[in-house]
Order: sequence, then C-alpha cells, then structure tokens
Amino acid sequence: MKDINIILTRHGRYNNSRDKNDLSIGHITEEGKREIAEKTKKRLARLVGNNLKDTTFLIIASPTYWLSDNRFGRRAIETEQETRNEILKELQEEGISKEEAKSHFYLKPKIYTRNTNGISIEELRNKLAEPNVYDLAPRLHT
Repeated sequence: MKDINIILTRHGRYNNSRDKNDLSIGHITEEGKREIAEKTKKRLARLVGNNLKDTTFLIIASPTYWLSDNRFGRRAIETEQETRNEILKELQEEGISKEEAKSHFYLKPKIYTRNTNGISIEELRNKLAEPNVYDLAPRLHT
C-alpha cells in the first residue's frame, strides 16, 4: 500500500503590483517557480526519502484570487501546479513513466472518512480560502 502525503500549499513569490492594468499581477514569478521547485525537492527528500515510488500525493491550495478579482492570478493554485509538476519530474527521474507518475496523485473527487459520506476536494479547498482582511477591515474615518 502506498503512503499518502498531504501537501497544503500557500504560495510562492508572485507579482504583487497593485497596478490593475497589469494582468500579470497575482501570478507566480519565474523566481517563485524556481523557489517552489527547490523547496519541493527538499521536502520530498525530508518527507519521503527513498520511498518516492511508494507515495501518493494529495496537494491542496486555497482558491483565492489576487485582490479577490478573477481577472488576476491565483498564486496558491499556481503554486499547487508547480509543486505537482516538480513531483512528476522527480518521479520521472526515478524511472517512472509520465503516465504512471500521474497515478501517484490522489485524483478522487472526494475524501472519505468513517463519519461522513465524503467531502469534495473543492469543498475542502474552499474551506482553506484565505480571508481577504483588506476587504473585511472596517473603514477608518479621519
């Protein structure tokens, strides 16, 4: 039986410009992609060591858009994708085909427990949505 490794991602470095004409804001930068790859390699070595072939991964990230605006990036989702890509790459370096490597990811639509009929991955993702404290903060009058 494969071990299941659950990875909750926050986000890597991203374009945090406030210029709403710049549609690259909220997206992971190239530097961020490199950092995600490096951190993923280190985490894999620490968490699974030589058992990479015997591990299944469930990667979950917040669905939050930058500035709560769907025109802009989803840095946590992009970090999740970059993490997945790095794990696929590492599996392929272990001699696993690309198709077989995909089977190392938990792809079921729900997580089942003894006490529930399951929680959908999307529902779980939405529960992890970060609050936009700037939208919720009270306005101060000066």
